[in-house]
Amino acid sequence: MEPVIKIVELSPSEWKRYKDIRLEAFSESPQAFLISFNEAENEPDEKWKAALEDAEKGNRWLIFAEKEGEIIGMTGAFISEEYKGKNTAKIIEVFVSSRARGLHVGRMLLEAMIEKLRKLGMERVILVVNKEQIPAYSLYKSLGFKGIEDMNIMLGDGKSHEELVMELNLLN
Repeated sequence: MEPVIKIVELSPSEWKRYKDIRLEAFSESPQAFLISFNEAENEPDEKWKAALEDAEKGNRWLIFAEKEGEIIGMTGAFISEEYKGKNTAKIIEVFVSSRARGLHVGRMLLEAMIEKLRKLGMERVILVVNKEQIPAYSLYKSLGFKGIEDMNIMLGDGKSHEELVMELNLLN
């Protein structure tokens, strides 16, 4: 029988698990994030714990995929300044470990986050994807996200990349 993949939240005392999956993300996919692995690795441990404390307080949302006690993926969301008062959340930090790709972990994480945001009264969700990340783009599109804006951003690999801002209307 295939091991069960669970969607979980981490407590602030589990900050090391959060840090480990984030560092794995920065290492495996530097072209997908705004900061580099080295920048993330040098962040103080308190930053990782504080992020989970914020999630526990409802100031942001973080969920993780766990298989046999190991964190294999994650995503987060928050309300950025530009969307305050607009019932719009921004999904961030979408990552699935290379050890778990092909198991539909990304879909599980995003469906869980979208449902959480819907229950919180969000009407719209925004995310940004590197256009070179075809599997991620395809997943977002299959979930109903639509492209709304193109932009160029310098990412964690030190190169400028074409990014696509996508949105999902939760009222439909």
